[in-house]
Amino acid sequence: MIEEEEFEEQFLSLWGNKDYESLKELVKDYLDRPDIVNQSNYAMWTDYTDNMNYAIHIKRGNQASIDIFEDLLDYFIKKLEPEYGHIHKGHILWTLSSLWGPLNVDKAKNYLEKA
Repeated sequence: MIEEEEFEEQFLSLWGNKDYESLKELVKDYLDRPDIVNQSNYAMWTDYTDNMNYAIHIKRGNQASIDIFEDLLDYFIKKLEPEYGHIHKGHILWTLSSLWGPLNVDKAKNYLEKA
């Protein structure tokens, strides 16, 4: 389990090096902790996903952000929830709705309804 300080160092390094695939995997590893996915710590991980989205969206575009957030949603559903129980995914769903909005209104609406 990665500690907060080590995570922040690695996050900033990967972000600075534009290694977005490794950044996504680092965030997923970081999320795989009961103290992080706990509803009371929601703001802790959403800041990192927002920063990751911003970096990826600016450098690689909307579809790259969609791909990463859909992968993150899948990770929550298939990996984290079976282990920890229900986890609030509203932030991920809201982000996906916002990203899909200009491309496909039906998909955006679907994600928004799930949020």
